[in-house]
Amino acid sequence: MRSRNARNRQPIDRRGSGCGDDCCAVFSGARRCRETADSTRGNRPRRRSGVNALSVPIGGGDFEHGGEASRRLKALLQRSGADPSAVRRAVIATYEAEMNVIIHARCGRMDAAIDADRITVEISDEGPGIPDVSRALTEGWSTAPEKARQLGFGAGLGLPNIRRMSDTFQLDTRIGQGTRLRFAIRVSPTSPEGYFRHHLRLRAERCTSCMACVIACPTTAMRVRDGSPSVLAHLCVDCAECVRACRPKAIEVEVGEPVAADGRIAVLPAELRTQFGRCAEHCGIDDAVSSSFAARAMWTDGWTETLRDAEREAASENAPVISAQCSAIADLVATRFPSLVANLSPFRSPIEAAAFEAGAGSLVAVMCPAQRAAAQNADPTGLIACVAIDEVIRKVRPAMPKAGNAGEDGEAGTDRGRDGVFVAWGARHVLEILDRLEDGRLDPCRVLELYLCDGGCRGSPLLAENPWISSRRASRRPNGDISNDAKAVRRESPVAPRAALRLDPDMAVAMRKFAEIDRTTKILPGRDCAQCGAPDCSTYAEDIVLGRAPAGQCPYREVKS
Repeated sequence: MRSRNARNRQPIDRRGSGCGDDCCAVFSGARRCRETADSTRGNRPRRRSGVNALSVPIGGGDFEHGGEASRRLKALLQRSGADPSAVRRAVIATYEAEMNVIIHARCGRMDAAIDADRITVEISDEGPGIPDVSRALTEGWSTAPEKARQLGFGAGLGLPNIRRMSDTFQLDTRIGQGTRLRFAIRVSPTSPEGYFRHHLRLRAERCTSCMACVIACPTTAMRVRDGSPSVLAHLCVDCAECVRACRPKAIEVEVGEPVAADGRIAVLPAELRTQFGRCAEHCGIDDAVSSSFAARAMWTDGWTETLRDAEREAASENAPVISAQCSAIADLVATRFPSLVANLSPFRSPIEAAAFEAGAGSLVAVMCPAQRAAAQNADPTGLIACVAIDEVIRKVRPAMPKAGNAGEDGEAGTDRGRDGVFVAWGARHVLEILDRLEDGRLDPCRVLELYLCDGGCRGSPLLAENPWISSRRASRRPNGDISNDAKAVRRESPVAPRAALRLDPDMAVAMRKFAEIDRTTKILPGRDCAQCGAPDCSTYAEDIVLGRAPAGQCPYREVKS
């Protein structure tokens, strides 16, 4: 993910899409355009005192950078610890207003001020003005040009949405001069959540300081300093991206001490069946598990299917439901998108539900740290043991038949009903989809089935087989093999949002730190090379300000603390 600085280094050609003047040729020129607009109307740029302010220029016709102002406001609010629902309302309203400037005006500006109890946003533009305000506030009425409609904008929902999201709403428009929109949203600080724990095992003696884990982490939780990896537990969501990236195996899934499986129930993910070729299901994989692990196999695919049915039904009351199929998604939402926790599935993940059913004394094969945490949640007494799936494969493989294509073609599986389910995987894509959902920019669907691993759970770094080949094998599996005994299990309590992005328990102090981070980021070179041990320059600036790292670790610039 590239930082804001990285983007700013690129020359951005706005000629022909902004106000038409040379001052709109580059990004820095957009600021001059903003000042020109103010002087044209006889107004001096509004001065905001303190650190609780944000001002972002908006270029008319610049669809490429639409959403930049709302993204920067969102980052400031999340870092300051504003409650998630207020953040979401502010971001949706700001995005709508920002796009109105881009669609209708030559240029404009967003000014935001954050006080202890409210967010106040003012969007001003130099545009044609609104001739009929009452009609503009009616849903479905639009004067958007054809170009905007072809890009999917101009549905006539902008101003009605802004008014609906706001606690106060003021609109001042003058024909031929422009429009000034001001709205406010009440806000309260969140209560910081105290304790976080990840399920990664770090082996410093194997670390080569390649920084691959630092770059791969989707939540910027990894650091490598002094030749040793470390994890910011409050940011970690227990996905397996760092495990996948670390070739020297300095990061592993923490499963605890090896245990004897004699007489236990072994809860096994269905993905294990596809790791030994097509013949696995027809050549006695259950027997191979029993003989090599001395445990009775309990497969999770029944819980996977019953969870899908239960979530589709739950979506009739609160759509979209963010599925619990991937155990890491709930933590990701609670950490990066706390305003979406109400959309999280009310059910446990398949591995957690199966482990809950198997009960104390069972052995659970896990494919990522998040599944390890899920198994732990299923039995807080700690009597459920875990084993990494790659260890299971190593033990089971010798017991599998060496030959035999019995049933190789299998029986084609039938369509198990995916209407209204939006399936996506891969950390980068999942982050973008959740970002769009939080900002109100995602097309409607009933269930969002998201997986952080590429290829879904079949893409776990602990599995050896190609995920696409595994998927093809799984699609040939007859539906009749799925257990009918499984049922969806509800969570005992809903997932709570984390205050992980908050910079300080005191909202005012958090905003001062945010400003200091912004200042420090600007004096760093913007290479985002990760050589300092943080994933990018802005994250390193945050580490410096919060005392996590000393200044001077950037090999390209010395920063005074």
